[in-house]
Amino acid sequence: MKHNSDTSKQLLDQYKRDKGLPDDAKPRFNLEVQVEGDGRPERIVLMGRDLVVFGPGFRGGTQYATLTLQQFADPADIREVTARDLTGDGGADLVVRGTRHVTPPGASEPVDVDAMFVYEVKQGQIARIFAIETAREQGQKRVQGLVQLIPARGGKSFEIDVRPGIAKGWTEKTYPWPQEQPGGAIEPLLLPWGGIPSLRYTWNGSQFTK
Repeated sequence: MKHNSDTSKQLLDQYKRDKGLPDDAKPRFNLEVQVEGDGRPERIVLMGRDLVVFGPGFRGGTQYATLTLQQFADPADIREVTARDLTGDGGADLVVRGTRHVTPPGASEPVDVDAMFVYEVKQGQIARIFAIETAREQGQKRVQGLVQLIPARGGKSFEIDVRPGIAKGWTEKTYPWPQEQPGGAIEPLLLPWGGIPSLRYTWNGSQFTK
């Protein structure tokens, strides 16, 4: 066990050196879970906006993998990093939740968009396999959607069940944007008045599709 700890520390120290970070820089999130490799758990940390994966059975125990979460303007916008096997392949996937600050077409001020992003670790790389907007807020006005992870029937994977939630401060007449349609880079927030009662995304072996 000590060997694993030594390997983990060495790889995290190497990442810090590569990025020019101080020795005492601490990760905001720190998970130990098996994502790929020989069954031994990997270590997943969030350093700033970087997801970093390393471990004794990952990339031969000599290299880390990293991915910058560029969709977030500031590390503080990343609220949660968790791990769960959503694809059913035996390795945990990484679920990141946070808030993006965007100015949609026609908007006079930025909008806070809550979103969930899912990443798979495969062949030593971190790749995004799903993303969905879960809420939209502007000042005191907010639309909150419902997104749930549901065990798939007869399988080890999960399905992503999406439904409209509630609106506060906005109505169908005052909400300034139309209901976006599924199928984009980030799946849409379902509006209470958007005409889409629910969506369910299922893992097909390479991506989540509705």
